Amino acid sequence: MARLKPGVNLKQAQASLNVVAQRIAEQHPDSDKGISIGAFPEQLSRPDPDPDNSLSAVAATFMILAALVLLVACFNVLKMVLRQGIPLVAIGLLIGLVAAFAGTHFLADLFYGVTPADPATYAVVATLLLVVALLACWIPARRATQISPLVALRFE
Repeated sequence: MARLKPGVNLKQAQASLNVVAQRIAEQHPDSDKGISIGAFPEQLSRPDPDPDNSLSAVAATFMILAALVLLVACFNVLKMVLRQGIPLVAIGLLIGLVAAFAGTHFLADLFYGVTPADPATYAVVATLLLVVALLACWIPARRATQISPLVALRFE
């Protein structure tokens, strides 16, 4: 649901939508079967046209559902990025802990007040690195979810 730009009539809008639909059909021939795009006046989309009420209950419901779909898509992007980042973080953390445990025996003379196998130190450092790595995955993913889908498609 959208408004037309000033100076654009319904036939021009339908022609532009037909071009977009044709491009989508060419790029995705298997997934674009039976899908069509259309433009029609708002008065036809409302079951009970009321000139005093510019937004009917049907249109409001449609807009709320569209917002929920976009919200779910944002969470899917966030989940996808985190799902790709967490295994890398876990592998790096495991390799780092093994290397740190092996390396502390060589540097044991330099430690003051901490044993080379101090579990509290390993736990604090591992937790801190885990939080930083998860933030490094989450912040760009969160930024990606805040970009308008139309802006993102325009740059592809």
